[in-house]
Amino acid sequence: MTTFRRLALVSLLTVAPALAVAGEVNPKIREMLPQRIRDAGFISAASDPHQPPYDFYGPDNATLIGVEQELLTEVASKLGIEIRRIAAPFPSIIPGIQSKRFDLGASAFGDFVEREKIVDIIDVNREAAGLIVVKGNPHKVMKLSDTCGLRGAAHQGSTPLHLFELQAAACPADKPLEILQFTTSDQAQLALKSGRADVSLANVGVSAYTTANQPAGGILLELVTTSRYAVGYQGWLVAKENPELRDAIIAALQAMVDDGSYANVFTKWNLKQNVLEKITYNDAASIAGTYFNIDK
Repeated sequence: MTTFRRLALVSLLTVAPALAVAGEVNPKIREMLPQRIRDAGFISAASDPHQPPYDFYGPDNATLIGVEQELLTEVASKLGIEIRRIAAPFPSIIPGIQSKRFDLGASAFGDFVEREKIVDIIDVNREAAGLIVVKGNPHKVMKLSDTCGLRGAAHQGSTPLHLFELQAAACPADKPLEILQFTTSDQAQLALKSGRADVSLANVGVSAYTTANQPAGGILLELVTTSRYAVGYQGWLVAKENPELRDAIIAALQAMVDDGSYANVFTKWNLKQNVLEKITYNDAASIAGTYFNIDK
């Protein structure tokens, strides 16, 4: 049986300082923007600031930085419009887009068919989920099925959480997988360090960054390198009712792919293996047969 522990969502949303629009505007792409956005003069983009290297706070603990934030800056330069960054809890972003509180969600979202039914997903890069354990791997977790009988921690509303749910349903009755949900991925890792959880499952890019940048001393974590799950697209979210904005952002990203600025961002953050050659949207069906495969 799966046990859920829910933590309350932080209700306060923080508007982070906007980065200046720089670079050369592409007039044709700018014309693709909906008139509402051009009249407003900005795009509101929500990100959870607890997902390094994709989205996190800089040294001032106020400015959002990371892979997606740099991509947003480049997109802003192509569109010639300000992007206002809003720090928001991960589970609140999709409802915020549906309610038109946010125009865009840029927060390491996995693209899968069920999510495409409620929002459009611009496929920005490749990613995967991986297992995280205490250094030395005391429970000998090498694959997802090894988590039966353990306590697994995951980010609320995330693809890793759904993978844990699928595995819990497959575990034998005498070795149940207990699932703990947290509002941020770093809270899940803290649970692992404190002994509240035995294993975590998270975005590989985030996990590789955080485990490589752990403070010295104390309990350390490591990424299990033998298995990868939910290998597929990671993307940005736009409301179904906003196809013009979606298509303008796709065009801006594709222009970045073509001029090399897109790849430069991923190379800077040691994620060159995650780049795409063509920016599409709602393409989860092409990998749906293997995306949630837990038998690895």
